[in-house]
Amino acid sequence: MANVECPPVAVTCGDPSGVGPEVAVKAWRTLGNSVPFFWIGDPRHLPSDTPIALLTDPAKASEVHDGFPVIAHPFEAEATPGQPAPMNAKGVVQVIERAVSLVLDGQASAVCT
Repeated sequence: MANVECPPVAVTCGDPSGVGPEVAVKAWRTLGNSVPFFWIGDPRHLPSDTPIALLTDPAKASEVHDGFPVIAHPFEAEATPGQPAPMNAKGVVQVIERAVSLVLDGQASAVCT
């Protein structure tokens, strides 16, 4: 059987004040490049000890070896764990729309949120 390479998975940030950013980083640290994916969100919302590799091209996610692959999507407000910021709600929706668009365009194989 031929080895077919699929586009990476688009992982959305979820509510930046929730556990999504932390869970995504833990998944990356556990999986490495065995399941290529990139995260879409505001890098300010990631755990402070996260090495970040900013991407503009989702296809490059599998080539990143020295940082958490991120497509930056700026949000209006900072994130405080456990305290949702209503100003960030629009950004959460925009990130999901962006991820779905990338799948429909063939640049990502799936959306994980």
